[in-house]
Amino acid sequence: MWDNRIEPLSDIRETNDRIMISVDLPFVNSKDQIEIYVYGDLIEIVANASRSIKWRKGISAGEAFETSQYEKRVRLPFTVTEDDIKATFKNGILLITVDKKNVKKIKINVY
Repeated sequence: MWDNRIEPLSDIRETNDRIMISVDLPFVNSKDQIEIYVYGDLIEIVANASRSIKWRKGISAGEAFETSQYEKRVRLPFTVTEDDIKATFKNGILLITVDKKNVKKIKINVY
């Protein structure tokens, strides 16, 4: 059986107060086609893409539909909650922002 799951291109950037995950989702037309799950320190992104391919050769013409599913998992260096994450989708780009407000830097003394 043919598997149409694809890992999308992504970019992860980190600042002092947040992590930004940018995911390229071509042929995803609506935020309703995207699901984001959080499991402790793991973010899972699932998106359904579809496109129509029209062709014409001589007097013959046709149309085919192609569907695929994007899947991406990103492990973070800390546990997050739903309140720590915001997501926006525009022009085929999903941007997930994870606040690091609950992450505390702890100094450990060495003896």
